[in-house]
Amino acid sequence: GFAVADRPGPYRPGVMVMQVLRRLRRGLAFRRDERGSMTVLALTFLSLAALLGGLAVDAMRFESRRTQVQAALDVCVLNAASLQQSLDERTLFNDCVRKSGLGDTLTSINVVRGTASKTVSASAEENVDTLFLAALGIDRLRVNARSAAMEGVTNLEVSLVLDVSGSMIGSRLAALKVAAKDFVSTLMRNDTKRRVSINLIPYNAQVNLGPELAAKFALTNTPPNLPGGPNVANSRCVDLPDQLYGGSTAVSRTAPFRTTLFADHVSGTNLVSDFVGWTDGNLALPGPQYATCLNVPANQVRLADFSAYAGAAVPDTPERRIRELQGRIDGLWASGQTAINTAMRWGLAFLDPAARPIFAEFAAAGRMPREFAARPYAFDDRDVMKIIVVMSDGENTPVTMMRPEFQDGLSPIWRGNDGNYSIGHPGLPASRRFFVPHNNTFRATPWRNARNTGAAAVQLSWVEVWLRWRVDYVAWQFYARALGATVGQRNDIFWTVRNSFRTATNPRGMDDQLQAVCNDARNRNVVVYTVAFEAPAVGQAQLQRCATTPSRYYAADRMTISQVFAAIAGNITKLRLTQ
Repeated sequence: GFAVADRPGPYRPGVMVMQVLRRLRRGLAFRRDERGSMTVLALTFLSLAALLGGLAVDAMRFESRRTQVQAALDVCVLNAASLQQSLDERTLFNDCVRKSGLGDTLTSINVVRGTASKTVSASAEENVDTLFLAALGIDRLRVNARSAAMEGVTNLEVSLVLDVSGSMIGSRLAALKVAAKDFVSTLMRNDTKRRVSINLIPYNAQVNLGPELAAKFALTNTPPNLPGGPNVANSRCVDLPDQLYGGSTAVSRTAPFRTTLFADHVSGTNLVSDFVGWTDGNLALPGPQYATCLNVPANQVRLADFSAYAGAAVPDTPERRIRELQGRIDGLWASGQTAINTAMRWGLAFLDPAARPIFAEFAAAGRMPREFAARPYAFDDRDVMKIIVVMSDGENTPVTMMRPEFQDGLSPIWRGNDGNYSIGHPGLPASRRFFVPHNNTFRATPWRNARNTGAAAVQLSWVEVWLRWRVDYVAWQFYARALGATVGQRNDIFWTVRNSFRTATNPRGMDDQLQAVCNDARNRNVVVYTVAFEAPAVGQAQLQRCATTPSRYYAADRMTISQVFAAIAGNITKLRLTQ
């Protein structure tokens, strides 16, 4: 604005009007003159750039000092935690702090001694004055650092949990074997006093305990070996109930658990009108390699330093212990689906002190070293560190299994005294109640033989049915053909019957169970390392969440898997810094 009169004087309207007009003309002339019109905007941008540059400077100064404080604190707690020096820990630590220039930044130090271990933890705090952020009202930034070091974890308990699902076949499994064998060697080669115990836990859709370890639990429905049937002598997997995932780390030895049923869900058969023989190896008999619980001795759980067989000497030197365990790793065989949740559950169970009676019984029987009779140690024992290393190349997948009604009790299938079979269908008329697949006829009673003489037919249990034939064969030969399925059409009857036999787990529920077990491990100070071996994104995410800390999750491929396992082994055997 402007004043109407510049100085006191008599009131002159004409002069005053002229003055106003002259000022207006000067203002309009200024508006038409565009010289320097960008000056204000340019100054604004320059000021903003200067402020951003200043922010970067302050950020770099803060990060530089934070790194210095953290590094110095790490060095000082490492020195104080060393068991090789005899000076007082606090004296040594304070001297290190003074020489490192931390000065008054130290806020706390804590020393915990075990019978053969020592842990030192400390924190530091410091204010860094700002140069440019003060313009925004931020005069200083606070540096916070924490560090802890431990030495002398003389007793180490490890569960090595390895994926042997079908996607591991070939070069992946070969690379894993090399990496796992090196891992075992690194941890055990200098262990002359048996301070290190390693449980090997291979897994696919299930964890195979093997007959000797399975005998330590109250298992039901154990599959028998039938004449001419698949060999299931070493197949001892357990269908763990949902309530065992989360809240507890022990698996009861007295509660009854169902043994995983042997059934071949994978092998197909010919959907033809003709009969396919009962013992046709290509179309009828189940393939043991497709069972949920594989009959592969090397794929059984091997507790620490377990002797190869009853009467065999327990490996007693680091070299022999390594050789025995590496031999088992060499024998791993890949097949089936993936259940990381089940693998983690057993990996944690064999680190739980509730499993100690099993170790003690095997030690008393000469199957394990007597030094391991007191393992697993208590979770809060300061002189033991419990580790789980779990590796997977996949993600939790739907695990196919037989529905409960097709697992227990008697089936409608009967065996005649001539080795042929028939099946009863309640929905058919009484005079045609039983279908006889081998001659495509119907009859009122179960088939005995062509003359219907001699010993009565014997009703098979469902366990026997699945040990004799693959699922597709039963669905077609005993059901679909009897119920009018037509060859060459959609065969809805076959698919309906086939699918009615089976069910599958929910991967989301499996993921939730996995994380519940990982949390149980974390809450009990069990350190979990996870390795995603060329795993898909979902599997990677689950393994990342499971690891005790982000730094204990590793992603690997066939070229780096050995380096990853070496890094984990090195991290375990050295002084360990924890965030």
